Amino acid sequence: MSILYDDETHLSLGDPDVVPHGTRENPDSFDPGSNPAADPAADPAANPAANVVADTVREAASSMLRTVSGWRKVFAADMHDHGTELSSADIDLICCVAAAYHTYLSESAPASSTVGIAVDSRPTGGVIADVLIRCFVSLGLSPEYFFICPTPQIMAASAAPDSSFSEFIMITASHNPVGYNGFKFGRNGTVLSATEHSRLLHSFNQLLMGNLSIVAAVKLRHSAPTEALKEILGRVTSLRHGSAEQYEDLIASALGPGGAAGFEDLRNLYRDVFEQRRLGVVIDHNGGARCTSIDQEFLESLGIRVQGMNTQARDIRHEIQPEGEALIPCCRALEAAHKTNPGFLLGYVTDNDGDRGTTVMIENGVARPMEAQEVFALACVSRLATLVYQGVIRYNEHGRCTSKVAVVCNGPTSLRIDRIAKAFDVSVFRAEVGEANVVGLAAKLRERGYLVPLLGEGSNGGCIVPPAQVRDPLLTVSSILALLLPPTSTPTPTPTQADTGASSFASPVDAWCSRIGSSPPHGEIQPAELLNLLPACSTTGVAESRAVVALRTQDYGPLKNAYELAFHDEWLREQSKFRLRYGFSSYEVVNHVGAEERHGAGPSFRQGAERAGMKILFRDDAGEAVGFLWMRPSGTEPVFRVCVDIVGTRPREEAELLELHTSIIHRAEDSILGA
Repeated sequence: MSILYDDETHLSLGDPDVVPHGTRENPDSFDPGSNPAADPAADPAANPAANVVADTVREAASSMLRTVSGWRKVFAADMHDHGTELSSADIDLICCVAAAYHTYLSESAPASSTVGIAVDSRPTGGVIADVLIRCFVSLGLSPEYFFICPTPQIMAASAAPDSSFSEFIMITASHNPVGYNGFKFGRNGTVLSATEHSRLLHSFNQLLMGNLSIVAAVKLRHSAPTEALKEILGRVTSLRHGSAEQYEDLIASALGPGGAAGFEDLRNLYRDVFEQRRLGVVIDHNGGARCTSIDQEFLESLGIRVQGMNTQARDIRHEIQPEGEALIPCCRALEAAHKTNPGFLLGYVTDNDGDRGTTVMIENGVARPMEAQEVFALACVSRLATLVYQGVIRYNEHGRCTSKVAVVCNGPTSLRIDRIAKAFDVSVFRAEVGEANVVGLAAKLRERGYLVPLLGEGSNGGCIVPPAQVRDPLLTVSSILALLLPPTSTPTPTPTQADTGASSFASPVDAWCSRIGSSPPHGEIQPAELLNLLPACSTTGVAESRAVVALRTQDYGPLKNAYELAFHDEWLREQSKFRLRYGFSSYEVVNHVGAEERHGAGPSFRQGAERAGMKILFRDDAGEAVGFLWMRPSGTEPVFRVCVDIVGTRPREEAELLELHTSIIHRAEDSILGA
């Protein structure tokens, strides 16, 4: 009844006419009628069976969230179910996704016929891939199937110079519970842009409007030639091995001075240092897709000792989202490993498709999760300091950067990034929440001549190290490891800089400390020492319960208008308190819309973007940003995601500002609802 997937060497095909989780008539009994233009929706009596199927597909589609970040819904019996069976309606829905994707592809990339397909380790992934592949073959596409594979790996494969495909579909629901699944659509190493996604979504919505088009899509999975399917399965093993090599090449390009060609010298340097220190990392894969990837092999090649946990794909032991209690097993394992070998200092827990991870660290012998904003800030320091250390980023005699360098992040990323960037004399650009938005903004900046060594969503710790175009826990941890190099290492200049020589800094940390006027740590550097070198900010954690404000309305335009007015009234009443208590001398309203940042209050600055993020940005007497209040509607429920950030170690002030922020939101809501 589906592709069987105990492991990659035992793939086989089942009977497409056997429908898991329920039965129905064979779709060949649905007769669209002799007139292909006739739509049964116009005349229900024309084909009642077709109408029933179309209605059930539309009902199944109604619960599927469709955003640029991915399409997802509960495909199992419930959101926590570990079963493999899908309802007949959901199987038909997958056929419609395949047909709509084919339409989109034929209109947007007519030269493309090969599509890479991979699954995360959710139990329903194999069935969904089976249906998708059958439909694609029937439509004349050439699927390349990678089986269980992390999102960063198939993205790397799609962008590799020797790749057989550029379009890809990752079957995943990311960090959602195990019963969810869905689709992440991409091209050339990144998810589809907002523009391209809207075209795909239009194709899908148009298909759902016609009963005939739904029935035609449902039939697709029954017409794929068996020999073609067997050939696809026969290539799985070689494709997986090839993609692993392409993924490692991408990581080497991201970390190595001058790209992959300069990575071997760096690898040897790491190995010498880290083996001597007996440095170790704990990885909790939680049965996710990264079980099948290169994490352990790559880290061991750097001289790192690796202790894996839950390393069997589909052996999902705890919540998929790497937050809260899901981090406790890794913390306990890291503490135990540290007691045996003090070199075990870091660990990470990944989500199911392997593009999201939470880093944990040892601090005074106890393991704790790093805050998301801490991780992004450390990665930012690491990437900039490493490029200074390697001689890629240079300064003139006045300490000014001699090239255009930028860090790209999302709206709620802490202002500590601005402080780090200022220390390195580089720029910060912000986009709307959503990985596609920061990736799109980074691409635009590169076209303007900027070097962008790091981008991502600082609010959730998502770090993207180019040429990668997706967040990656392996690249994140590898970046942090660079800051553990002792101040005795000799940098390796890139080939284009060999004539001018490398920098004079003894290590990345030495370069960072030089820019902030601090002395580098002595002896073996600890993660906690690195955090102490970061600019201090107090920030609401994205995973905290207080970061969500329940709403009674989803009319976000009027709500934001009312918020702006209510906040302005508050500012006029309490201006002296804002100045004396918090150091805020002025404020401005900032809206992040896609890759654009709009400064100004009023509806004209939010035109067409009521669901985008909005912040109140505070400045001090010198005009420097020193805090913000941020809010953004959820895409799935009537709530605001909220965040407060204030420069300095000021948790009490952060809590006060968050309480004020929340109260103004409720006050604004009352005003538009007449409460």
